[in-house]
Amino acid sequence: MKILIIEDELHTANDLIRSLTKISKNIEVTRHTYSVKETISYLKTFPKIDLIFSDIKLVDGNSFEIFNEIETSIPIVFCTAYDEYALDAFKTNGIDYILKPFSQDALKTAVEKYQKLTKAVLSHSSLQHTTEQFIENKPRSFQRLLVHQGDKIIPISIDDILLFLLK
Repeated sequence: MKILIIEDELHTANDLIRSLTKISKNIEVTRHTYSVKETISYLKTFPKIDLIFSDIKLVDGNSFEIFNEIETSIPIVFCTAYDEYALDAFKTNGIDYILKPFSQDALKTAVEKYQKLTKAVLSHSSLQHTTEQFIENKPRSFQRLLVHQGDKIIPISIDDILLFLLK
């Protein structure tokens, strides 16, 4: 898991790096950026990040400026001393909001939340891919399927069927 840390306080950034790498051997902090400008430049050239841990108030503005400038789908865990930005955080790609000083447990919970969300998205993508393959390969010899419901017979267009289960 490749992580970007956006934090203007060096001590806090180093503490975050140490804490995250203790959680899992699969965590790799690929970069630590200090400012809005530096982060925008980095994300434009190296967008292969799985997860971002971001402070909100940075030396040259706030991190929301980054995500207004760069369109990204990377999940973000906000780590900040300010609680008044929580709603704004979840309007971006925020998946968690940790108040400083952060604990190892809070970081671990955020990483686990990311992993659960990723697993759910991958599972959904797999189902969607399987469904798309079925749709591409479905026979076109008939246009409707007749479904018996009680004493009624309901015609359903094949194009309207995404998935069905047999009991």
